[in-house]
Amino acid sequence: MNRTEIKVVEPKIPRFCICPDCGKKQPFKKAKEHWKTVKTAHSVHPVVLRVRMIYSKCLNPNCPRTAFLLPIPGIERYQRATRKLIREGVSHIVEDNVTLERIARRFSRTFNTTGSKSTLDRWKHRIAAQYSFSEIIKRLKFSGALCLDEYMPRRGGRYEQIAGDTKKINILYLEPVRGFYGRGVTESFCRKLDKWGIKPYCVIFDLFACFPKVVAKVWPDAHQQYDYYHVIQWIWHYLRNAIVQFRKSLKGKEWELHRAELWEMKWNILKRMIVGEKKNIF
Repeated sequence: MNRTEIKVVEPKIPRFCICPDCGKKQPFKKAKEHWKTVKTAHSVHPVVLRVRMIYSKCLNPNCPRTAFLLPIPGIERYQRATRKLIREGVSHIVEDNVTLERIARRFSRTFNTTGSKSTLDRWKHRIAAQYSFSEIIKRLKFSGALCLDEYMPRRGGRYEQIAGDTKKINILYLEPVRGFYGRGVTESFCRKLDKWGIKPYCVIFDLFACFPKVVAKVWPDAHQQYDYYHVIQWIWHYLRNAIVQFRKSLKGKEWELHRAELWEMKWNILKRMIVGEKKNIF
């Protein structure tokens, strides 16, 4: 097992420094210091940085800050990881579109370090907060195939609307529904997507009644398509009911084997149709 290497990082003590609040250039005068342990990426063995955090006094009497931290390249004040490691984690989440658990395992396998799901999620939200939604969606490079859906989280107790890129299998935007879920809420959600520059050529949705009218109103030129899964789900539902009724009509001992065979093979009736439809869609 590889041993963890500890590297000491100390900032260069300048003769003069600039306060980030008042912007005044002044001679360095030490206020306090402390040491902090920071994780970093390494391809050979685990590496931990011991960083010396040095604070300088602000000599400006009108400045609200009494002391400020000397900048260290690649190290942030309240982070337990280097900026390089944070960028690697967030880029893997966005570009590879994988779960936080897989990123945590990748950290252990590739970078010889650890990262919890909550830490990775916090990094993602902190970096995403620096950009507007329109800029984030522009960077995601929307393919033009939009998927709209709604779901209720197990612990949420209310519906949430979700928009995704069907081809890239990316989530574009998710918004909780605060009040009654109806046509007005869905139209407001679609108007917001349209305002951010999402102009789909095709919109895929489930059998919710308000979707066709809202999509035709917001994106009149977009092709509308019902979600394959929900269509097949309802076909199976009606087919099962029809088979049950037909099976009940087969009465008598001479139909006993036919009843058993029909019930055993009921789902294979749609098998060829499902394979053919998937080839046509994809």
